[in-house]
Amino acid sequence: MPSATKAIAAMTASNAKPSMRSAIVPPAPIRNVSPFPAPEAGFISLCGATHFRTVYVRLPVYWQAVSGKKSTIGRAFSFCKLRMLWPIPPRLSDRNRGRLEMSLSGDLIRGAAWLLLIAAALMPTITAMRIALLAAGIAWLLHALFVTASLVETVGAALLILVTGSMLARLVAAEYRVSFSPEEQDLLKAMFPRLRRTSARHLLDQGYWLSARAGDALTRAGEPLTHLYYLASGWARILSDGKAIAECPPGTFIGEMTVLTGEPATVSVELGAPSRLWCIPAGTLRRYLDEHPDVRSAFETAFRQALADKLVASNQRAAAAN
Repeated sequence: MPSATKAIAAMTASNAKPSMRSAIVPPAPIRNVSPFPAPEAGFISLCGATHFRTVYVRLPVYWQAVSGKKSTIGRAFSFCKLRMLWPIPPRLSDRNRGRLEMSLSGDLIRGAAWLLLIAAALMPTITAMRIALLAAGIAWLLHALFVTASLVETVGAALLILVTGSMLARLVAAEYRVSFSPEEQDLLKAMFPRLRRTSARHLLDQGYWLSARAGDALTRAGEPLTHLYYLASGWARILSDGKAIAECPPGTFIGEMTVLTGEPATVSVELGAPSRLWCIPAGTLRRYLDEHPDVRSAFETAFRQALADKLVASNQRAAAAN
């Protein structure tokens, strides 16, 4: 009889309904032991998945590990709460949404720093390259301070900003220290308006200024050019077979058509009045332009403009003669 009573009691207990407390206890949240957030969690949250589960991700806080204190960045990034794969509506709290947006902002800043480094490698001039490096250093410093909280990255970004900033400051100071005489300013304004001041000063120092008399020959037909001339004042006549066919007014180059190729001059040029000229040896000019592509580009632009002006003047003379 006692055994029968125990069997009936056991059957009754097995048919009893579970308590309300045991029915509503949710499973413990999954804790990710990795120090980095699962990328698929943020991806599913952004794509609007319909089922989510809460995942707590512990982020590393290096300052706390070293000093035993929790910094402001440590308080902000101690836990990152993401949602995935739990049968509840896909809603992110304001705090989690802010953390997710901050993570995306960090990726954008880091990507901008890499793009600026690539752009610096593609820059044609040293000044543009240093400006791009300075911008990359600033972006890298922002990422190190507000995203990763890494001491090594912060020091590296600060050093990059310090070095590139000091070099840029030296370039700016050198630009303002350069000075030109009035006739040099007129030459640069007419022929090389976009050339940097330091480059222009270095170019002018390769040649020299001279004063010439009327009748002095600058080029002779059939002979290689020895110099390129810029006529600052006075005028010159162009001769073909001993006859004057045109004139060169002030502010023009003489010998620009063949000075870079080394071919003989096609016409003779002699001064028609006392003149002031800037000249540079042809060999020196060719070597200098080979070593300074930016100056070569400025010369080629000036030569094209000078040739166009001479063609216009020739057409006007032909029209007036007819």
